[in-house]
Amino acid sequence: MAKKIATSVTHLVIDMPIGATTKIDNLQQAKEIKRKFQYIAKKYGMKLEVIITKDPDPVGKGVGPALEARDVLRVLQQKDNRPVDLENKSIRLAGRLLELCGKAGKGHGEAMACKQLKSGLAWGKMSEIIKAQGGKANVDSEEVTLGAIKHYVTADRNGRIRLTDNKRVNDICRILGAPGDKLGGIYLNKEIGDHVKAGERLFTLYARNETRMSLAKEAIKKLKIFEY
Repeated sequence: MAKKIATSVTHLVIDMPIGATTKIDNLQQAKEIKRKFQYIAKKYGMKLEVIITKDPDPVGKGVGPALEARDVLRVLQQKDNRPVDLENKSIRLAGRLLELCGKAGKGHGEAMACKQLKSGLAWGKMSEIIKAQGGKANVDSEEVTLGAIKHYVTADRNGRIRLTDNKRVNDICRILGAPGDKLGGIYLNKEIGDHVKAGERLFTLYARNETRMSLAKEAIKKLKIFEY
């Protein structure tokens, strides 16, 4: 909130996920934090909406700077392999913000946000932002992780994903160098509810060097990301 106030934000939508292995694990705590956000927003004249959601899985497939950026670009560029859960949530949140700002009527924000995305206007605006910040405006999503070392982790038996341990995902990402090292992270090939077969890919580790990768390989022997 301090950063938003410092940059003169006037309208804000906050997504607050809760779950057994997320930063906020219960509804009571989420409501208390929501009240604090609302108090600060009112004090500084900011229009605010806080949306509490139950997200047992990370939204998107990538965890780590480059992998998360690749997910976002895949959505903006409407790639076939884009994470649909991230797309849907982004449309929902953008729609609420459009309504909060008065750019769309009540109940019409999502349709407007979806149209901006599907038409390519959202990607066009992002390209302008990238260019203004000195980046490559026409960057392709698949360029983002070039240079990373990869290691595929497969299932040792048949089963169905019952749980994704977000805290362990974050622990292993730190071992891989994230967030300080932009190339470090994990790509989740499966999510809760998916059926897996022995030998099928569960997730992929990304690192800049073999030292980080070796440490992560040892860590995943004890820190299980999925329960199935």
